[in-house]
Amino acid sequence: MAAPSKTRALILKRAPWREHDLRVEALGEDTGRLSLIALAARKSQRRFGAALETGAQVMMDLNLSRRRLNGCDLIKPIDRIRGDLARFGALSYVLEIALRVSSEGEADPQGYALIVEIIDALESGAADFEALVRWDLRMLRHHGYALRWGGLGEALSLEGGGIVQARAPLADKIQLPKAAIEACARLDEGGEARFELGHRRAIRGALIQTWGAILNGPLITAKALLSAQKSLNAPAPVR
Repeated sequence: MAAPSKTRALILKRAPWREHDLRVEALGEDTGRLSLIALAARKSQRRFGAALETGAQVMMDLNLSRRRLNGCDLIKPIDRIRGDLARFGALSYVLEIALRVSSEGEADPQGYALIVEIIDALESGAADFEALVRWDLRMLRHHGYALRWGGLGEALSLEGGGIVQARAPLADKIQLPKAAIEACARLDEGGEARFELGHRRAIRGALIQTWGAILNGPLITAKALLSAQKSLNAPAPVR
């Protein structure tokens, strides 16, 4: 089957390339992660404009054999996210995980849908702290890391497969409040839950550490997310 010349995609990252070009990391719905060169993208805004903003959802016109991005039409911008520190911190976290967990050239429509869903919720203002935790749990499960939240225990361990007892001889265990564990269990089962304010930093830190272990290195965006998460407590009003 011929590789698609056009695909719906999410801009994960961009960086200057040579004098006038951009190197673009994108996640294609039908193509998986792609590293592309957008020729003259820094010299002229006519061909790409705001379509190459990180977090934007676009329709890409590709030349995969040459790894070139010929053109790009903006489908969904990040207008509200861009102006809100908490939402932008959450977006940066989501995009880093998407970039590092995806595979070059391997399509993953279900994973793509999970990522786009949380970005749409951040843009609309419908994503609160619990929504982002639910997204973490769904992404972990999708990539083969379903954590066990039930049973007896007071600590989270990736090595132990989920909740373990605090005395378990596991180097990666992270102690968590019982109420936070119960809230995660309800979210993981598809239900509703609210975290106590005093427990939010603990559960967010545990999830950040878990992703770092899976991705073989700490998340660069973790500090910004922890700083911004105080504002990600309730849906922001949509104007």
